[in-house]
Order: sequence, then structure tokens, then C-alpha cells
Amino acid sequence: MRVLAIVGVCVLGLVAGRSSAQSREVPEYYRAQEPLTEKNLFPECRGWFLGDLKEPCDKARDHLQYLEQQLLERCMDAGEHIVQKVTGVEGVYVKSLPPTPKWRYSSNHFHRDDTSYSSYVWPQRANGYLLYETGHHRLPNIVVQTRVSSIDGTPRNATFSSRESTIPEAKYEISVRYLTTDKEQQHGLFGEEVVIKDIPSGATIATRKFFYYIVENHIYDRNGYAVSVPKRSRTIRACPNYSPELSDRYTDRRPRESYDFVSRVLEPK
Repeated sequence: MRVLAIVGVCVLGLVAGRSSAQSREVPEYYRAQEPLTEKNLFPECRGWFLGDLKEPCDKARDHLQYLEQQLLERCMDAGEHIVQKVTGVEGVYVKSLPPTPKWRYSSNHFHRDDTSYSSYVWPQRANGYLLYETGHHRLPNIVVQTRVSSIDGTPRNATFSSRESTIPEAKYEISVRYLTTDKEQQHGLFGEEVVIKDIPSGATIATRKFFYYIVENHIYDRNGYAVSVPKRSRTIRACPNYSPELSDRYTDRRPRESYDFVSRVLEPK
């Protein structure tokens, strides 16, 4: 494997000049409000005379231009499509996330916590659901159900009960599918779609699509060169026209689940 080696600490030129208060308001993955370039990722690529660094800097430039072009083309299809909204929903069934390649370091950037009941149920969520179901992490065709109840309707007396079944009790299904191929993901290009279905009818009532690219370790350009970036400098650039809502549940405000979108379509009871 040939390695595109550019050693150094990543400095995002996009953030330069902002006050510390402003930079704290911008989550890490939203810092890339502009296209990423080799010059704002690698200080070594900013000089007039690059010497031996010219070739790797040129390769980084070409790869980032490729990612930006691909992103903008895909982003024309990004956004929400809501056919129907439902109120008074007791619970949801979240299908198991699709498998990710073993090499994929950054699997499920925005969906890691979709298969955790605490992302969807009350009282963990102020207006959460009372029923959450998802697929068993080891046993196929088994549904794990978590139900919340409270004798007086207060969070203090909320209790949780769990059981397994072969079919979901919830009337609505949430699923995630990837919109880019394994090879495109190796290049750093990702796309995801959240699909909400009415289980009895099988009808799709809402979808959400978005795309993004990542510059980090384990990303390879189209020629097989590893784009060498310090691990701490992972940077995500999402669609400029649509990206997931910020989440106050996480310190960097990058959402790891789809609750905000789902609850706008399926309003909890």
C-alpha cells in the first residue's frame, strides 16, 4: 500500500479568526462550512516552495476536489420527504443497523445510538415514546421490546420492562440504509437514508437523505494512496443545503440518532 504521507498537526483554516466563544458554538463536524482543501488541512501545503511535499500535497488536493464534487452532486437529492405525519404514537420499532465493513473506522457517525432505547423513550426524552423495539443484536427474527410505565405519570416513578418477541408490537418502523458503496466509503464519501414506514400497510410515510465526506485515517484515494491525517483532525463536511439537526445531548452537538426527525413525523403520545 502506497502512503501519501503529510506529517503535522491539522489546523483548520476555516476556524481561524473566530473568537473562542464563537468556535465553541460550532460543533466539530460542522466546522467544514466551506470545501476542504489541502491548504486548510495541512499547514505544510501552504508554502510557495513545497519541494518533496509537492507530490503528496497535489494528491491530497486532487482527492479533496473529487470528494467535494461527488458531495455536491449527491446533495441535490438530500433533504426530507414527509408524506404523512402521525400524532399520539405510543412507540416505534427501530430495525437493526445494516452491517458496516470491518475496516470502516467511522461506522454510523449519525446513527450509532439509534439502537439504544434511551435515545427514544420517556423520561430520557422529555416527550419520548412509551414503547421502543429493536432487533436482537445476535439472534435474527427476534425483537427486543422496552416499555415504560409510571404509576403517577411522573419521571420519578417511571419503570422499565423488557421482553423478547418474534414480531414488533409498534405500528411504525424506522430503518437506515447506506447510499454509497463500500468503495466510495473507503474514499471517505458517505450517504444515509432514514425511512419511516407504517408496518400494517407497508407504506413509506417519510424519508430523510443526507451525504457527507470525512477526512481521517483509513481513507484512501482512487489510486490507492492512504490520505494520512492525524487521528484527532477528523473533519466532516456535510451537504451545505441539508444536514442533521444539532443535538444538545452530545458535547460536540453531533447527533448520533434520528429521534428529532422521527418525532416530528411520529409525534409521541
